Amino acid sequence: MIEDRNKEIKEYISEYFSDEDEALSNAKKSSHEASLPKIAISENTGKFLYLLAKLKNPHRLLEIGTLGGYSTLWLAKACPEAKITTLEINHEHAEVARQNFIKAGVNHKIDLIVGDGHEILKRFISQNEAPFDLIFLDAEKEGYIDYLEDILQLSKPGTLLITDNLIPRGNPINKPHDYDFKAIKTYEYNKILSEHKGMETILVPTLNGEDSRIDALGISLIL
Repeated sequence: MIEDRNKEIKEYISEYFSDEDEALSNAKKSSHEASLPKIAISENTGKFLYLLAKLKNPHRLLEIGTLGGYSTLWLAKACPEAKITTLEINHEHAEVARQNFIKAGVNHKIDLIVGDGHEILKRFISQNEAPFDLIFLDAEKEGYIDYLEDILQLSKPGTLLITDNLIPRGNPINKPHDYDFKAIKTYEYNKILSEHKGMETILVPTLNGEDSRIDALGISLIL
């Protein structure tokens, strides 16, 4: 019954508040046709990401984990004047995203870099890349802690860090199974966020996936 109600709530919010336009719908469709993993953010999370970005009004955005470009397009919609850099390790996923950006007419403002995100961030740091105003982290969960170390070096006071998928699936809350390395590392990342003196963080519950399971989005302000 709880799962059914969650699904109804998600569908209700989507129907009245998601504002998914043609470019976003096409990106979702093309990702499905290309058999990409069904791990993109929901339209409701996309609208939330859009509003956060619009409120922040960033000049430079960094996204770690492009997939088919669905979340990237929400960011581009929110910040038409911003420069967006998005990182994707999978060449096939990146090509789907690139075509989605072209169809949406925003390819010129998005720098899609294909490669290992950890290596790319290290290169940014060594090249003294200017800090980003908003960073969206939605990559492999096992790497979140390592990403955070580099993200902080590519941030400045006022940078907004948004992290997806912070309530792991199929585990007691904050008591991950010993064999679930992904969940263990996610909760370790959450602990770091909660205790870090250089940022203020809150987890916002979300309804995620086709089963409308409860997940959470981390919102961190760099101090």
